Amino acid sequence: MERIAVMFPGQGAQFVGMGKKFHDQYNICKQTYEEVSDAFGKDISKLCFSGRTADLWDFTNMQVAVVTTSIAIYRAYMQEIGILPRFAMGHSMGEFAALTCAGPLKLYDTIKILSFRGNLVKKIIKSDIGKMTIVDNLPESKLLEIVKKYEGKIYISCYNSQNQHALSGYDEPLQELEAELSNMGAVVSPLMSSPPMHSPLMQDIRNEFFALMNTIKLYSFNYPVIMNTTGQLLNNEALLPKVMADQLVSPVLWEHSVKSINKFGSTIAIEMSPKQLLSNLMAEILPNGEIKSAVYGVKDEREQLVEELNSNKVNFRGKVNFPGICLGILASTPNHAQTDESYNTVKLNYDNIVKLKEQDAENISKAMDCLLNALRAKKVDYIDNIIKKLIDTTNTMYDLSGVLN
Repeated sequence: MERIAVMFPGQGAQFVGMGKKFHDQYNICKQTYEEVSDAFGKDISKLCFSGRTADLWDFTNMQVAVVTTSIAIYRAYMQEIGILPRFAMGHSMGEFAALTCAGPLKLYDTIKILSFRGNLVKKIIKSDIGKMTIVDNLPESKLLEIVKKYEGKIYISCYNSQNQHALSGYDEPLQELEAELSNMGAVVSPLMSSPPMHSPLMQDIRNEFFALMNTIKLYSFNYPVIMNTTGQLLNNEALLPKVMADQLVSPVLWEHSVKSINKFGSTIAIEMSPKQLLSNLMAEILPNGEIKSAVYGVKDEREQLVEELNSNKVNFRGKVNFPGICLGILASTPNHAQTDESYNTVKLNYDNIVKLKEQDAENISKAMDCLLNALRAKKVDYIDNIIKKLIDTTNTMYDLSGVLN
């Protein structure tokens, strides 16, 4: 069985037209854009498909557009292939897409978080305190040596690969360093209108963002996420407010993250992006091809992935038997009530789901009602987490809208 990791891109994935083919082909993708538009208060499909480039590069718009498109692509993957990943990872703001698909965040809340985060970051942009730049073709050891001269003024904010890094720092020192690096033969690419992300220069907004994250209802992980700030997996949702607040002021350890999924035995990494970005970095980090990669948002790569999985006799999940999955959940959930009334209620609803399973595998709403009745009769105190995982892993978030408040 292939051990799949999924990757979600950050800044740089955006372009006018991204995600349109998925929106037009998959109803669940269309519904995803509609949900985001409702949460964001702006037509995100129009912004992504036919908006102005300048609008798409606005920091808040860009965050929401990239995360929405990545999640829509992931949901198309779950519909077509349906193999639950072993791990997820997201670069910078892509981590919010990873956390949404892996379970802890609801999409609606994710968009509210990104809107708030965007407004906070714009305060930093308006203060004109500093900026961010990408440095290619310079070994990490050499870059570390040079940056040392600018201690307290410039920070390495993304460790993307041995030969690609991001720098964040105060304007004048960073301009001076950019010229120095260019003269050494490095390729320097300043990010226009970008704040000094993932560095101590973002400290002024860190606590405010932490406070917001503490107001968000979090759910259990369906599978772990490799986090930017540590390069290690996380599957405890209680730690997310601090970890995501720290992401503002701490560097993105992307190279370390890729090496982690390799250590944990991933065989395929699927980039949920409208274009190739993170797969290029993976090829640099693991040049011997230890992990195969594919970009699900690129048609040729998607078709090649499907062909390869077929050739390896990997069984796609195919059509989900929703009542059957409900039966499995019900059978494996302990009964904390232990009364005759509870037993009779559980048995009645179990038998009803069995009938639904035999009649129609798509009888989702009735099966969910029976499952909820039985779980409540069992006095289960983590029902929301069970239902969230069921909805995520069966891609039924719009068939069952309103089940989770």
